[in-house]
Amino acid sequence: GGCLRLSRWLEVLSFCERLGCGVLFSVNALRGRTRDECQPVDTPCRLLKKDARPPCCSSYSGAWDSSNLLALLRATAAAGKRP
Repeated sequence: GGCLRLSRWLEVLSFCERLGCGVLFSVNALRGRTRDECQPVDTPCRLLKKDARPPCCSSYSGAWDSSNLLALLRATAAAGKRP
């Protein structure tokens, strides 16, 4: 998958620290949520161009689980780093 290990994240922050740059990132707020079912069930949402996707391809239910983000921010702070 596309997960970033903490050790690599800290390397990125250290690299930017040495260069004098900052890191800006966005948060995927889908963890803990489920996509609503499309009809037909086998609708290939990821293969369709954005303007051709039915609304069900981007409709999600449930509450966002922010625990991964909180763990990342706490571990970053504990390492004395700032994004």
